[in-house]
Amino acid sequence: MRHGLAEMIRYRMLLIVAGYPDGNDCDALKSDPAFKMALGRPPESGADLCSQPTISRLENLPGPTALKRMMAAMIAVFCDSFDPVPRRILL
Repeated sequence: MRHGLAEMIRYRMLLIVAGYPDGNDCDALKSDPAFKMALGRPPESGADLCSQPTISRLENLPGPTALKRMMAAMIAVFCDSFDPVPRRILL
């Protein structure tokens, strides 16, 4: 199964916010109904979320190009959570 970059990032962020800072917890929680619902999947019948090895590959992508893509994807995921998209974000 292939997992989209945005979904993997959302899943990882949700795990961290929920108190699971290590990617090792992905395997134990990939079938969790609450995480599935948070990512827009049916809680009982939806496909499992990505596994620990997949998250590990995401977190260890080599090179500056991959890091820039991840940064852009994280910004896009954040901006897409607004309706309408904010004109600017103050950090």
